[in-house]
Amino acid sequence: MSEKKYIYVEKNIAEQYEKCESDNSKIAMFKEYIEKHRMDLKSEYEQTLSCMEEDLLMFTGLNLSVRESFKKAALEAEKASYELWEKYDKEKISIEKKVSKLCDEIKPIKKELEEINSLLNSVKTYPFDRIIETLRAFNSLTNESKEMMQFLFDNYKQERE
Repeated sequence: MSEKKYIYVEKNIAEQYEKCESDNSKIAMFKEYIEKHRMDLKSEYEQTLSCMEEDLLMFTGLNLSVRESFKKAALEAEKASYELWEKYDKEKISIEKKVSKLCDEIKPIKKELEEINSLLNSVKTYPFDRIIETLRAFNSLTNESKEMMQFLFDNYKQERE
């Protein structure tokens, strides 16, 4: 028994194949079938390739657009950076002049300012701090407590006199 192999084809092709009487006509019909499918695949491949070329063109155009937009944004950022530096340089000179002028005005009175500072540092602030603490404590009292304190101060004052 000889070994058999099967191929799958459309039903109408199989029927035509069975109707062929000679082997040459079967071979010719099979070649025709193969050629038809080859041409269909070639056409499908060409269409796919054409679509891919269109997609590639669109992608290339989009890429160029993005690249141009990026270049434009980069140039604008660079321009803004230079403008900021120029503004800074202009203001820096003005600020340096003002600081220099202020230093020149303070130099003659530096000794007096140091003496005033020394005197202020030598002032004992403890009694003032105690008075402020007492006032804060008094402010935090309720109205009844404040009235009671007032009563005590008034009565104590009368007894001392």
